[in-house]
Amino acid sequence: MKEPNKIDGNRRHLLKGLGIAAVVSLLPETGNAAQNNAAAKAAWDIPFTGEIPDTLPEGYNILLITCDQERYFERYPFPVPGRERLMKTGITFTNHQNTANVCTPSRSVMYTGLHMPHTRMFDNLGFP
Repeated sequence: MKEPNKIDGNRRHLLKGLGIAAVVSLLPETGNAAQNNAAAKAAWDIPFTGEIPDTLPEGYNILLITCDQERYFERYPFPVPGRERLMKTGITFTNHQNTANVCTPSRSVMYTGLHMPHTRMFDNLGFP
């Protein structure tokens, strides 16, 4: 039987790995990675014009970001530069309605495009 106060070796390896990852994340960027990031950051400042291109791009480039417990504010009471950048360069749904006030039915409708009776997700229980 395992002693309750004995630390498992795997946990120590995990903590070491997390410590190393934290230290590496603090190191400055060098070489091509820094140049590529500088080019990508400049692209954030290009606003969407709404013009339809003559030809479709190769493949899809869609990023769907969802979050729980999001409240609507005309102006946030604190700075949120990342969120403001996403709103400036992407598409937002500022006048929207949801099908249900709980997570599972709303997400099933959003992900499938079907109404709640068709997805059979009526509650957060996980059962159809």
